[in-house]
Amino acid sequence: MVANGISNPDLISEGARLVIPGLEGVTGILDTEIVNFGDSFRSLVRRTQIEVDLLQRLNHVVSPTEFYVGAGMTIPKQEDQAYLTHRVTTAPGQSLLELALTGGTDTWILASLNGLAGSWDGLPGDSLYTAGPGSDEQLPTGLPPAFRSAEIPSLPLQQGSTAEILVFPVDGVSLAGMLGDYPLHFFPVGDGRMVALQGIHAMLEPGSIPFSLMRLSQTERSNPSSSCW
Repeated sequence: MVANGISNPDLISEGARLVIPGLEGVTGILDTEIVNFGDSFRSLVRRTQIEVDLLQRLNHVVSPTEFYVGAGMTIPKQEDQAYLTHRVTTAPGQSLLELALTGGTDTWILASLNGLAGSWDGLPGDSLYTAGPGSDEQLPTGLPPAFRSAEIPSLPLQQGSTAEILVFPVDGVSLAGMLGDYPLHFFPVGDGRMVALQGIHAMLEPGSIPFSLMRLSQTERSNPSSSCW
C-alpha cells in the first residue's frame, strides 16, 4: 500500500499497474497458470521461458518435484511474449537431432529452449518445447506417452464426497494410482477410458493431497497381489 500510495486496499481496479516490493527488476503482467495433469516445474519453465530462480521466488516453491493439480502459479509475462505451445516427446532410442528434425528446428535451438546441456542431454519420454510445429499432436498435455488424457471433473475435492478420476490411456495399458492414502482401482467405461472412484475422508484437513497415476508392468498385471508403490 505504501509503495503504491494506496489508502484503501478495497479500491483497486482491474488492470492497474502496481509496484511489488521485493520484486525489483521484475517487470511485466503477472498472469496465473493453473497446474494441469502432466505439468511439472520443469515443463512450466520450458513452456513459459521464465528463469528458474524467478519462478521459484515468485511462487515460494521449496519442492519443485511436487506440483498439485488445480494450484495456481504466478507467471510474469511481457506484453509481446508468447508461451511455447508446440511440444515434442523423445522416443526410446531417438536422438535429439532426430527429434529436432521432426519438430522443424535444429538441435541447438531445442537444447537452448529446454535448458539442456547439449545434444547428448535428451532423455526418452521427456517433453520438450519447440518454436515450430510439434509432432506430438495426439498428446496435447505433458502426460507420459502411456496416457492420452486425465481429469477429475469434481475439482476441488470435498471432504466426505467421492472423487471420480477419468483416465484415457493408450491401448493395452493397465493403470494403478493413489489418492491420499488410498489405492485407486480402475475399471473400463466403454469408450477407451478408465474410471476410478475414491472417497475423501470427511475429517480430512483442507489442503492439497498427493495424487499419483502409474502404468502397471506386465508382471504386476499378472500378479494382482504384488505391490507397485
